[in-house]
Amino acid sequence: MDVTFDGLHILNGDIVSAKPGILIQLRDENKFIALNDTANYRVRIRYPNSTSIKYLHFETAPGVYGNSELLKWSPAVLPKNSFKIEYFPHLLEDGIYELFISAADESGN
Repeated sequence: MDVTFDGLHILNGDIVSAKPGILIQLRDENKFIALNDTANYRVRIRYPNSTSIKYLHFETAPGVYGNSELLKWSPAVLPKNSFKIEYFPHLLEDGIYELFISAADESGN
């Protein structure tokens, strides 16, 4: 898994823009079963001064854009097998945000 903000890798506590482009790339060494099911991924965010965590939802299909609050995705193409998630939030409140990402391959690993 690789996560970048506006094309940069950040460290815990780094400052990001109010409207970052977040790119999550998930790769699998399996060259026969492509990563293509959004159900295998969970992306959540905690806003400043909040105890609750908001689950982020995917667009209904790859390449269907319309709502900036939804995760955009591109299924993997074999043999590279790299699934891509893009998120363009509007982080209007100053403070510390937390992004949580979990993923599994098509075999559940």
